Formats: sequence, structure tokens, C-alpha cells
Amino acid sequence: MQSLGGAETFPVRPGLILAHQGGWDEVALVVGPLALVGLALWLANRRVSAQLDAEEPPDTESDGPGDQQKDASQQ
Repeated sequence: MQSLGGAETFPVRPGLILAHQGGWDEVALVVGPLALVGLALWLANRRVSAQLDAEEPPDTESDGPGDQQKDASQQ
């Protein structure tokens, strides 16, 4: 161990400690995961939208329950 002005210092590899770096590290630890979750939600939404667009729309000419009642009353 080295002594720096009477205080002992411990050898630390660069990049090992992120705490107390002026606040940017705390911001990164919050914004990073939020960005990943946001990206995952955006990709999932885009995938579902593409899947819904690829499906065929329902046949609008088929007789529904309301159409059968109109046909019976017209006869």
C-alpha cells in the first residue's frame, strides 16, 4: 500500500468504482435500464403492429346477427 499525505491508499483498477463520479454514473445506472425497457417495448409494439397489418381483414359481406334480423323482417 502507498501512503498519500499520511493516509493509506488501496490499489484500485480503473473502471472498478463507479460511485461518486459527479452524478453522471447514477444517471447512467437509471437511464440505461429504462432505455433498454423502452427499446424492448418499442420493438414489441412494432412487431405486433406488423403482425396485425399482415392478417386478413374480416369479410364484411358475411351476414352477421343483425343482418339476419333485417332479412326476416323484410320477408
